[in-house]
Amino acid sequence: MLIGVDWGGTKIEIVAMEADGTELLRERELTPRGDYEGCLRMVQELVERIEVTMGRSGPVGIGIPGSIDPISGRGKGGSSTWINGMPIVEDLHRVLRRPLRIQNDADCFAASEARDGAGKEYRVVFGV
Repeated sequence: MLIGVDWGGTKIEIVAMEADGTELLRERELTPRGDYEGCLRMVQELVERIEVTMGRSGPVGIGIPGSIDPISGRGKGGSSTWINGMPIVEDLHRVLRRPLRIQNDADCFAASEARDGAGKEYRVVFGV
């Protein structure tokens, strides 16, 4: 089972899926706006909830608003300003205790559309 998290400015959504992309379960909660620690707890709770429901665990991919400084591992340039300057990579590893992939949410959207969505029939896809 693979777990995907969309950490957005208004909602945090999680999906469990098989390796072939078959969706197993999806849940959504409001983002604790302005509360970095609250967002970490919400991600942790959603991952734990989905694993209990499914009876298994898996690696997690997370799309975040903004990007991650490749040297410091800190959030930067995000519209959810409470993640800017925070050690988001370290903190997500601490609360989830597993392999993670963390990327910009818009990059995740474009990659998803290119692979499985509106752009899957095209050689070149970009998202705006």
